[in-house]
Amino acid sequence: MSERIVDACTLINLYGSNRPLDILKSVGGMQVTPQVRRESLGIRAKDPNKPGELRHEKIDLAEAIDQGLLAVCELSSEEFELMVAFACDLDDGEASSLAVAKSRRWKLATDDKKARRIANENGVTVVSTSELLYLWAEKEGVADVKVTAALAAISRFARFSPPGDDPMSEWWNCHCS
Repeated sequence: MSERIVDACTLINLYGSNRPLDILKSVGGMQVTPQVRRESLGIRAKDPNKPGELRHEKIDLAEAIDQGLLAVCELSSEEFELMVAFACDLDDGEASSLAVAKSRRWKLATDDKKARRIANENGVTVVSTSELLYLWAEKEGVADVKVTAALAAISRFARFSPPGDDPMSEWWNCHCS
């Protein structure tokens, strides 16, 4: 299992891609905190009964957990105290993920601007959704058409596009234009 922890916004983006298990497998799996598991509720999805419309679809992490691609890591008492301190500025999911990443010297997968700033201030290495998708595409030799479909799905179903200062925004935009 990778020494990388993912927050709710990035986990939702991965599920929005319609390829979460492929991506998680390619990047070596990830850890989630119980707080992130509770926050990762759902994405928008095509409504089979109403063509052209979207409906809310619950995210089920069970298959990823069963396959060993996601693992739920409990916070130590020290990490919980650190989470409480971070929670002054962040949601519980970001705060718990950042606390674990800092304490265990893991990478933090997040797209939350404030979480990225605070992580950088605390010496935590951060990776973004676009970096994870790039890693998946390059490592697995994914055809451009499948990459474009995954990025378009994230934009549509998770409502995410990387900001201009994202390390892979140019790569993302080349696939989505």
